[in-house]
Amino acid sequence: MSDKRSIEIQEIKRLYESGANIMQYLRDIEDGTGNSREAILISYDMQAGSYVAGARDPAREEFREKYTSAIAAILDSLAPSSLLEAGVGEATTLAPVARKLARPLANVHGFDISWSRLAHAMRFSREEGASLSFFTGDLMTIPVRESAFDVVLTVHAIEPNRGREVEILRELYRVAGRYVVMLEPSNELGSEATRARMEIHQYCLDLRRICEELGYEVVEHRLFEHPANPENETAVLIVKKSDDRPPGFDTPYGCPRCGGEPLQPLFGNLYCGECLSLYPVLCDMPQLLSDNAILASKYAEFGDICG
Repeated sequence: MSDKRSIEIQEIKRLYESGANIMQYLRDIEDGTGNSREAILISYDMQAGSYVAGARDPAREEFREKYTSAIAAILDSLAPSSLLEAGVGEATTLAPVARKLARPLANVHGFDISWSRLAHAMRFSREEGASLSFFTGDLMTIPVRESAFDVVLTVHAIEPNRGREVEILRELYRVAGRYVVMLEPSNELGSEATRARMEIHQYCLDLRRICEELGYEVVEHRLFEHPANPENETAVLIVKKSDDRPPGFDTPYGCPRCGGEPLQPLFGNLYCGECLSLYPVLCDMPQLLSDNAILASKYAEFGDICG
């Protein structure tokens, strides 16, 4: 990290600790429109731990019970054989939802752009008694093989990505086997207050319309009965994909640089034989952002020192 970069991060950290809106600050110093990938990463990493703290708030316990039970009921209606939450954050939704599914799943994964949030997610899920797997990844280039997970879920993960809706929806659809279930803010169904808030924060727009323009089959679109914020109403949007999907994989991971080419476990890390990139595994979590790729064309030859 350059000295300039280090100084910028320390300033952002100081602002966050003083209560500033980091996402707004980064929008202002960039171009004032949208939330860049860098802004999302920095903001989410800085606030890591805040979602777990909120999930431990006794005053919100009744709401969380209704919220996660309702999501589990949606998933139960689809009878998933495996589940991936894209943009899992700190697993404060996924961990209780996974525990509440009528049929327990052995294959439940979640990914997020921020390692710090995933570290909290791993600790939280263990405390909750949920057996989950995590990896870093980007919604724009999901590091997963095609149709690798039966059902793919998002919960306010597409939200900050205005202008990137098409690319993200294509990726979610690519990695899903049967269904994509999205709980996201909706300008299409939301109130005037919700639409106004979405403009202020540059949230995603027109998800149903975009899905239909992409040729996807929308089987459900309605307001969710338990919004976390009444001024940021959540819509349930379910897209159905063809049932003709390949069998399960030994590993679901795909290279983010090669459009999902299989990544193979090798000497404790993951390796792409196509672009010869090595992706490290840190604290049992594969690091699968494209920026994490290490060119290692000879990696397979060094089991004696890497194994």
